[in-house]
Amino acid sequence: MENLYERYRPILIPVSILVVSLVLIFVLTSSYLGRLSNVNKNISKEREQISVLEGRLGKLREASADIPAYSQNTLLALPVDNSALVVVAQIRRFVQSRDLTIEDLSIEGFHEGEEGELSRVDLSFVVKGTYTQASGFLADIGRLLPLINISSVDMSTNAEVVSAQIVLSSFWSPLPEKLPSITEAISSLSDEELAVLNTLSTFTTPLGGAAGELIAAPARENPFSF
Repeated sequence: MENLYERYRPILIPVSILVVSLVLIFVLTSSYLGRLSNVNKNISKEREQISVLEGRLGKLREASADIPAYSQNTLLALPVDNSALVVVAQIRRFVQSRDLTIEDLSIEGFHEGEEGELSRVDLSFVVKGTYTQASGFLADIGRLLPLINISSVDMSTNAEVVSAQIVLSSFWSPLPEKLPSITEAISSLSDEELAVLNTLSTFTTPLGGAAGELIAAPARENPFSF
C-alpha cells in the first residue's frame, strides 16, 4: 500500500489541486449564473415599469388640458367638507332670483359617512310664490352644485299662493388619503364618465355661473411637454 502511495504521490497533489479548482469553478459559475438570472429578472421588471410609466405619461399628456376643469367641477359637485352652508346660500340665492319667500329652513338630519361612504346632511324648508315661480325654483335647485337629492316635495295652494314643502339632501366626502402607485396603469375615462363630467359643467356653481364658465386660472407651463 505504501509502495502504491509512494508511486502515485507525485500526481496526487496536482490532481487534488485540479479537482478543487474544478469545484471552485463550478461553484463560482453557478453563483454567477444565478446572479445573472436575477439581474435579467430585475431588468425585465424595470422595463415593465418603464412601459407602464410611459403609458401613464401619455394618458396625462392627452388629458392635461381637461384635468383642471374636471377636478374643479368634481370638487364643486362633491366638496371635501360639510356642504350645508354652501347649499343654503345657493337656495337663498335662487329664492331671491325667483321672488319667492322662504320659511322654516332647518337641518333635519346629519349622517357622517364611514370610510368609503358619503356624508350627508338633510335640509327642509318651505317656499311660497306663484306656481311658475315655485316650479322654476325646483328646476333651479335640481341643477346646482354641490349636488343634491330632492327627497320630497309637498305642494299646496291657498288662493294664488303656492307653498312647496321641500326636503333635500346634500353630500360631501374627503379626498382619498392613499394615492394609486405610480406604476399602476391609468385607464381612460369611459364615455359615461365623460358625459357626467360634461353635464356637471352646465350646473350652477356657488359663484352663480355655470361650472364650465368659471374664470380660468392663469395659464401655467405644461409639465408633461418636453
